[in-house]
Amino acid sequence: MMGRWRKQEGHKQVGILLFLLLSAVLFVGPAATQVVGDHGGQPSDYPTDPIKAELQAEIESGSNLTPRGRKALFRARTHQDAGRFTEAVEILEKWQQGNPEREHHLLRFQQGMAYLGMQNPERALEVLQTAVKKEPRFARAWLRLGETAYGLESFDLAAEAFNQGYELSPTPRPEFLYYGCVAALSGGNSGRALDGLEHLLTLHRQNAPLDWYRALVTAATDAEQPDRAAPHLERARNDHAGDPEVWELAYRFSAGRGDYEAAAIYLTITGYLRELSRQERTRLGDLYAVINVPLQAARSYAAALDPEKFTDGNSRATEYERLAGAWLAAHRHEEARETLHRALAETETRRLWSLLGDLDHMSEDYAGALKAYGRGCELDPAFARGWLMMGYCCQELDRPDEARKYLNKAKSFPEQAASANILLAD
Repeated sequence: MMGRWRKQEGHKQVGILLFLLLSAVLFVGPAATQVVGDHGGQPSDYPTDPIKAELQAEIESGSNLTPRGRKALFRARTHQDAGRFTEAVEILEKWQQGNPEREHHLLRFQQGMAYLGMQNPERALEVLQTAVKKEPRFARAWLRLGETAYGLESFDLAAEAFNQGYELSPTPRPEFLYYGCVAALSGGNSGRALDGLEHLLTLHRQNAPLDWYRALVTAATDAEQPDRAAPHLERARNDHAGDPEVWELAYRFSAGRGDYEAAAIYLTITGYLRELSRQERTRLGDLYAVINVPLQAARSYAAALDPEKFTDGNSRATEYERLAGAWLAAHRHEEARETLHRALAETETRRLWSLLGDLDHMSEDYAGALKAYGRGCELDPAFARGWLMMGYCCQELDRPDEARKYLNKAKSFPEQAASANILLAD
């Protein structure tokens, strides 16, 4: 009944999120030489390490550039700030061409930024790799390299670059560590991603957005270590008890693990905090049906059929079948009968008539059951159980000739032959 529910917190969605976040943190444009340091103009809430800050200031000062090298860098930056990226590249290429002694990490970094401005990320990737090779302590170059590598789906390199940038940055924003985890996850290295995300959530639990938990669930599931995500989700529920998205994530995680009782509880709580969709109400009914709470299942299915809330125009026969089956399992026969009559007024299916036949049979209304099973067999002549039950109802109604006819028909179906022979022998 439940089927296999597709995970919606997959790598593609996490990857899209990464780019949205990067757009705010690592803007590529005329002023790109200043971006990673100021994080899109937003003040930092994280402490700055003065020793690292001093080191990065020295690395970016260009103090060891020759006067002519400084001039080339200034001219390139001027062109780049004006959006003349090709001219910036030409200046830097000309200065460094054929003279290894003129190679410098700042020149290569600026050149990489110009290539990004020219929409040439492949060439930018090569040049940025040269920059960090020349100066492995250059935090901003590592972060830009991570962004560029991720865009080119070089996920292992992106993960390494983001992690290096995080470690070297004077103000190590946790987002950088998260980007590295997402890159590892996108590259199929779920174990590395899981380690990083657990570390991240341990260090920055109080400021953790829900997307970090979504990535953790994906990594733990992919690594086949779901138990490692469970305690973090419990803390998320405690920290954000009023957020329906936290409970929805807990429901999906539990359903994916096969813990349907917990999933039903978490989806129910989600429904207290926001309106559930029709699909979610149906899934909640499925969960309650699986854990053998038929009354709650019926109530969920009934809510999914409420025409005042859900009017998508789709056929609702399957939902009616679920609802009627749940009412029957809960021994609420009048509700089941009302549901079936309402459903059959909208559309006829073999399953609906079969359920009505079962209900009439349980109520010992054999004439009503005969009619219901008969209509089911008209809709589907291969309805083997329907022929068998018609024969049984005719016996109860003392109509032996009809009973024999229907039971002989049932015998033609292997799955009902044994039962039909038993009834024929009476």
